[in-house]
Amino acid sequence: MAFAFGGAVTPNLIFYGELTINSATDPQVDSGDTSQSLGYDLNMFGIGPGVAYYLVPANIYFSGTLAFSQVTESSHNSGSGNSGSIDLTEMGVGLNILVGKEWWVSHDWGLGVAGQLYVASMKMKYDDSRMTATALSVLFSATYN
Repeated sequence: MAFAFGGAVTPNLIFYGELTINSATDPQVDSGDTSQSLGYDLNMFGIGPGVAYYLVPANIYFSGTLAFSQVTESSHNSGSGNSGSIDLTEMGVGLNILVGKEWWVSHDWGLGVAGQLYVASMKMKYDDSRMTATALSVLFSATYN
């Protein structure tokens, strides 16, 4: 999920600020022939400035955001009453790249679909190592212009 707010500086060029959240619900770790559920959710958050360029009249766009990123772990043990979030990484640097297509559904609104690649590198919070996180997503978009 991503939220971007900004404005056009030319008819095709837009500057914006973005908040992005990518989640993996109860991911599995595969090692050799074994597979094991982690038992918690992983969330990658990012916030930062971005730029988008539209190819008109096709209404195809390319955008990129330089995002300050962090990965957290969320537990949801409702039976034990424990729920919360633990920061797994320090704040790091990420890049969010989208390619999409929109169709005008009214004078001010466009609906579309996009492919997203989000890559971030962050220092682990509790040891001297780094995490590289990658998210590949298909998004539906709604744009007010």
